[in-house]
Amino acid sequence: MNEQHERGHVEAHSTSSGKVLVYRDGHRRGVDAGDGRLVTERRPSGTMWSRRPTPRDLEDVRTTRVCSGWRRRAISVLSAVEHADYPTGEGAGPQWHVSIAAGLGEPELRRPTDKELRVALTAFGMLKAEEDNHHPGNARHFWLPIDPSKRADCECKVDEKTIVEADGYKWTTPVDGPCRGCELAALELGKACPIHGELDAAARTP
Repeated sequence: MNEQHERGHVEAHSTSSGKVLVYRDGHRRGVDAGDGRLVTERRPSGTMWSRRPTPRDLEDVRTTRVCSGWRRRAISVLSAVEHADYPTGEGAGPQWHVSIAAGLGEPELRRPTDKELRVALTAFGMLKAEEDNHHPGNARHFWLPIDPSKRADCECKVDEKTIVEADGYKWTTPVDGPCRGCELAALELGKACPIHGELDAAARTP
Protein backbone atom coordinates (compact mmCIF):
# COMPACT_ATOMS: atom_id res chain seq x y z
CA MET A 1 0.00 0.00 0.00
CA ASN A 2 1.40 3.37 -1.04
CA GLU A 3 0.50 6.27 1.19
CA GLN A 4 0.59 10.00 0.51
CA HIS A 5 0.11 12.72 3.14
CA GLU A 6 -0.32 16.33 2.07
CA ARG A 7 -1.34 19.11 4.46
CA GLY A 8 -4.47 20.81 3.17
CA HIS A 9 -5.28 18.11 0.64
CA VAL A 10 -7.13 14.81 0.66
CA GLU A 11 -5.06 11.83 1.71
CA ALA A 12 -5.29 9.24 -1.07
CA HIS A 13 -4.18 5.66 -0.44
CA SER A 14 -3.74 3.28 -3.38
CA THR A 15 -4.81 -0.27 -2.62
CA SER A 16 -5.57 -3.51 -4.37
CA SER A 17 -7.38 -5.07 -1.39
CA GLY A 18 -10.81 -3.75 -2.35
CA LYS A 19 -11.62 -2.97 1.28
CA VAL A 20 -14.07 -0.12 1.81
CA LEU A 21 -12.69 1.10 5.13
CA VAL A 22 -9.25 1.26 6.72
CA TYR A 23 -8.86 1.28 10.49
CA ARG A 24 -5.94 3.04 12.12
CA ASP A 25 -5.72 3.26 15.92
CA GLY A 26 -9.28 1.98 16.03
CA HIS A 27 -10.73 4.74 13.87
CA ARG A 28 -12.01 4.73 10.32
CA ARG A 29 -9.49 6.41 8.04
CA GLY A 30 -10.74 6.03 4.49
CA VAL A 31 -13.39 5.02 1.99
CA ASP A 32 -13.13 3.28 -1.36
CA ALA A 33 -13.45 5.88 -4.11
CA GLY A 34 -14.40 3.18 -6.61
CA ASP A 35 -11.19 3.36 -8.63
CA GLY A 36 -8.73 1.59 -6.35
CA ARG A 37 -8.08 4.60 -4.09
CA LEU A 38 -8.98 5.00 -0.46
CA VAL A 39 -9.97 8.61 0.19
CA THR A 40 -10.23 10.44 3.51
CA GLU A 41 -12.33 13.40 4.55
CA ARG A 42 -11.20 16.89 3.61
CA ARG A 43 -8.75 18.37 6.10
CA PRO A 44 -7.81 22.03 6.59
CA SER A 45 -4.77 23.83 5.27
CA GLY A 46 -2.84 26.17 7.53
CA THR A 47 -1.68 25.81 11.13
CA MET A 48 -4.47 27.65 12.96
CA TRP A 49 -6.87 24.72 12.96
CA SER A 50 -7.01 22.31 15.90
CA ARG A 51 -8.75 18.96 16.24
CA ARG A 52 -11.98 18.76 18.21
CA PRO A 53 -13.99 15.71 19.27
CA THR A 54 -16.64 14.43 16.90
CA PRO A 55 -20.09 13.45 18.15
CA ARG A 56 -20.03 9.77 19.05
CA ASP A 57 -23.29 9.10 17.25
CA LEU A 58 -21.70 10.10 13.93
CA GLU A 59 -19.43 7.06 14.08
CA ASP A 60 -22.52 4.87 14.33
CA VAL A 61 -24.33 6.39 11.34
CA ARG A 62 -24.18 3.96 8.45
CA THR A 63 -23.85 6.69 5.82
CA THR A 64 -20.81 8.29 7.52
CA ARG A 65 -17.68 6.52 6.38
CA VAL A 66 -15.06 8.69 8.09
CA CYS A 67 -15.30 11.96 10.02
CA SER A 68 -13.13 14.46 11.91
CA GLY A 69 -13.83 17.66 13.83
CA TRP A 70 -11.91 20.94 13.63
CA ARG A 71 -11.91 24.41 15.19
CA ARG A 72 -10.37 27.78 14.38
CA ARG A 73 -11.30 30.45 16.90
CA ALA A 74 -15.13 30.59 16.75
CA ILE A 75 -15.42 28.45 13.61
CA SER A 76 -16.38 24.82 14.13
CA VAL A 77 -16.24 22.26 11.31
CA LEU A 78 -17.19 18.62 10.92
CA SER A 79 -15.61 17.08 7.83
CA ALA A 80 -16.69 13.68 6.54
CA VAL A 81 -16.92 11.26 3.66
CA GLU A 82 -20.50 10.06 3.43
CA HIS A 83 -22.44 7.63 1.28
CA ALA A 84 -25.31 9.75 -0.03
CA ASP A 85 -27.62 10.12 -3.01
CA TYR A 86 -25.91 11.88 -5.90
CA PRO A 87 -27.32 15.32 -6.76
CA THR A 88 -27.87 14.09 -10.31
CA GLY A 89 -30.41 11.57 -9.02
CA GLU A 90 -28.37 8.71 -10.49
CA GLY A 91 -27.71 6.37 -7.59
CA ALA A 92 -25.55 7.04 -4.55
CA GLY A 93 -21.86 7.06 -3.66
CA PRO A 94 -19.10 8.69 -1.61
CA GLN A 95 -19.22 12.45 -1.16
CA TRP A 96 -17.22 14.96 0.82
CA HIS A 97 -19.44 16.70 3.36
CA VAL A 98 -18.38 19.71 5.41
CA SER A 99 -20.73 21.26 7.99
CA ILE A 100 -19.77 24.69 9.33
CA ALA A 101 -21.07 26.39 12.46
CA ALA A 102 -19.76 29.11 14.77
CA GLY A 103 -19.72 29.86 18.46
CA LEU A 104 -18.29 28.01 21.42
CA GLY A 105 -20.93 25.31 21.67
CA GLU A 106 -24.46 25.10 23.01
CA PRO A 107 -26.26 27.31 23.73
CA GLU A 108 -24.02 29.83 21.95
CA LEU A 109 -23.78 27.83 18.72
CA ARG A 110 -24.85 29.92 15.75
CA ARG A 111 -24.75 30.07 11.99
CA PRO A 112 -21.43 31.29 10.56
CA THR A 113 -21.03 34.72 9.03
CA ASP A 114 -20.15 34.97 5.33
CA LYS A 115 -16.55 35.79 6.30
CA GLU A 116 -16.30 32.77 8.61
CA LEU A 117 -17.81 30.61 5.88
CA ARG A 118 -15.23 31.71 3.30
CA VAL A 119 -12.39 31.02 5.72
CA ALA A 120 -13.62 27.46 6.32
CA LEU A 121 -14.47 26.62 2.72
CA THR A 122 -11.08 27.88 1.54
CA ALA A 123 -9.19 25.94 4.20
CA PHE A 124 -11.02 22.69 3.41
CA GLY A 125 -10.82 23.07 -0.37
CA MET A 126 -14.63 23.17 -0.70
CA LEU A 127 -15.18 26.42 -2.59
CA LYS A 128 -16.75 24.48 -5.46
CA ALA A 129 -19.01 22.45 -3.20
CA GLU A 130 -22.79 22.86 -3.29
CA GLU A 131 -24.64 24.12 -0.24
CA ASP A 132 -27.55 21.86 0.63
CA ASN A 133 -29.29 22.24 4.01
CA HIS A 134 -32.15 19.88 4.86
CA HIS A 135 -33.25 21.53 8.11
CA PRO A 136 -33.16 24.96 9.80
CA GLY A 137 -30.15 24.26 12.02
CA ASN A 138 -27.12 26.28 13.08
CA ALA A 139 -24.70 24.63 10.65
CA ARG A 140 -24.39 25.19 6.92
CA HIS A 141 -23.76 22.03 4.92
CA PHE A 142 -21.64 21.68 1.78
CA TRP A 143 -21.41 18.58 -0.43
CA LEU A 144 -19.02 17.54 -3.20
CA PRO A 145 -19.20 14.11 -4.88
CA ILE A 146 -15.76 12.49 -5.09
CA ASP A 147 -16.54 11.47 -8.69
CA PRO A 148 -16.51 14.73 -10.74
CA SER A 149 -19.03 13.29 -13.22
CA LYS A 150 -21.65 13.16 -10.44
CA ARG A 151 -21.49 16.85 -9.56
CA ALA A 152 -24.62 18.88 -10.35
CA ASP A 153 -27.29 20.98 -8.67
CA CYS A 154 -29.15 18.82 -6.16
CA GLU A 155 -32.47 17.55 -7.52
CA CYS A 156 -34.03 18.05 -4.08
CA LYS A 157 -34.08 21.77 -4.84
CA VAL A 158 -36.47 20.99 -7.69
CA ASP A 159 -38.56 18.32 -5.96
CA GLU A 160 -38.77 20.09 -2.58
CA LYS A 161 -39.77 23.48 -1.26
CA THR A 162 -36.92 25.88 -0.49
CA ILE A 163 -37.33 28.00 2.63
CA VAL A 164 -35.39 31.28 2.88
CA GLU A 165 -35.12 32.70 6.40
CA ALA A 166 -34.60 36.35 7.35
CA ASP A 167 -30.80 35.96 7.58
CA GLY A 168 -30.64 34.38 4.10
CA TYR A 169 -30.22 30.80 5.36
CA LYS A 170 -31.82 28.35 2.90
CA TRP A 171 -33.11 24.86 3.62
CA THR A 172 -35.43 22.42 1.92
CA THR A 173 -38.42 20.41 3.06
CA PRO A 174 -40.70 17.96 1.19
CA VAL A 175 -43.67 19.45 -0.61
CA ASP A 176 -45.84 16.46 0.30
CA GLY A 177 -44.38 15.12 3.52
CA PRO A 178 -43.45 15.91 7.13
CA CYS A 179 -42.04 19.38 7.70
CA ARG A 180 -38.33 19.15 8.57
CA GLY A 181 -38.57 22.35 10.57
CA CYS A 182 -41.23 20.77 12.78
CA GLU A 183 -39.19 17.58 13.10
CA LEU A 184 -36.18 19.56 14.33
CA ALA A 185 -38.31 21.66 16.70
CA ALA A 186 -39.75 18.48 18.24
CA LEU A 187 -36.20 17.23 18.93
CA GLU A 188 -34.85 20.50 20.31
CA LEU A 189 -36.95 21.77 23.21
CA GLY A 190 -37.55 25.49 23.28
CA LYS A 191 -37.21 25.94 19.53
CA ALA A 192 -40.01 26.67 17.11
CA CYS A 193 -40.46 25.66 13.48
CA PRO A 194 -39.62 28.70 11.30
CA ILE A 195 -42.68 27.92 9.17
CA HIS A 196 -45.36 26.68 11.56
CA GLY A 197 -44.23 27.97 14.95
CA GLU A 198 -43.87 26.16 18.24
CA LEU A 199 -47.47 25.08 18.75
CA ASP A 200 -47.77 23.31 15.40
CA ALA A 201 -44.46 21.44 15.64
CA ALA A 202 -45.74 18.56 17.74
CA ALA A 203 -48.93 18.24 15.73
CA ARG A 204 -47.11 18.13 12.41
CA THR A 205 -44.48 15.59 13.48
CA PRO A 206 -45.51 11.89 13.47
